[in-house]
Amino acid sequence: MSPHRDRGQGTLVIDRQLRGVGRIKRASGTMNATVFRRINRALTALVDDGRLDLLRALRDGTITPLALLDAKERNALDQLPTAEGIRLLPAAWLAWVLAKDCSMAHKRSLVQSLRHLLAKPVPSPFGAASLAAVTKKLPRKTVGDLPALLLAARLRLATHPRSFNIARAACQAFLRETLKRSHPLWVAVTDVEPLAVRAVRAKRPQTVAGLLAICQVTDDATTAALWAMATTGMGPGEYWGAWERTANGIAIHGTKREGRDRTVPDVGQCQPPALSRQAFEDRLIEQTGAALTPYDLRRTYANWLEAAGIIRARRRMYLGHGAHDVSDLYEWHDVLQFLAADAKTLRRWLERERKAAERGPALVSERHA
Repeated sequence: MSPHRDRGQGTLVIDRQLRGVGRIKRASGTMNATVFRRINRALTALVDDGRLDLLRALRDGTITPLALLDAKERNALDQLPTAEGIRLLPAAWLAWVLAKDCSMAHKRSLVQSLRHLLAKPVPSPFGAASLAAVTKKLPRKTVGDLPALLLAARLRLATHPRSFNIARAACQAFLRETLKRSHPLWVAVTDVEPLAVRAVRAKRPQTVAGLLAICQVTDDATTAALWAMATTGMGPGEYWGAWERTANGIAIHGTKREGRDRTVPDVGQCQPPALSRQAFEDRLIEQTGAALTPYDLRRTYANWLEAAGIIRARRRMYLGHGAHDVSDLYEWHDVLQFLAADAKTLRRWLERERKAAERGPALVSERHA
């Protein structure tokens, strides 16, 4: 190709048509023919490497040819700003939140994570006339600033590791859903280490108030799975395994041992899973900062049965702790009566607890642990 000179700037001009990018016509910033050839070789290499994001940034004027050449030769391409990276973070983040298919509670949690990143109060975007009005007084940070903002938040939230870990997971989700996992910004954010959360104790069964509080930050599918396991005593393998709703209750076909094949009272909270087990476990960590594990829900069920006043022999039966001490006492027709009565008892107890629930997740007392 024969370079021509830009009369206004006295510099050689790049004029190339690149697949996936279109025409790039830019002043190169140099009159040196050798440097000009190196720029063109760099552009060809970027096409071969699939870095169309950088070529589009060059086309749109986000970066200059000489800056691109310098970064290419120093193996520092990931430090260059791209069109995606220079977007204003508050507007991009809130637009993502508003468009995200999740519960309102989870949307509010994502807005809270932005507040942690900016270290500034963020007005609610829900029902606002425009995002411009919401973000008018917020810091003019860009998407490319996210790794640095997350590192700063890590220092500020050192004594609040769960809040930081939720914000970090929110950053990963934002970049994954808007730029993909392969983008350098996602890699940079992922490289920021999470904070260690000091375990209060190994077992963390929840009160009704505690589970309600946790569900304020989980999406609808995750919330449904939490309540299904907390009100049936199913472990993850059972809930994502073989069970069915019958006229008598929830029939669980356990696999560990004979006693785990059982029927439990149906309180109307058990719906089939709307997501895979892996997706549930990933979202539980992402949305709650590992506030509880799936097995804590089985312990939760055991405590709720006791708190509702259901006698020990039937609690053991519903938990699948072996039928030998139950079948010696009851015939199946007796068990059917107990299932209906216990379902009614547990539903009433849950309703009272819901009404009495106050803010904040609360662990059950030590005597129930």
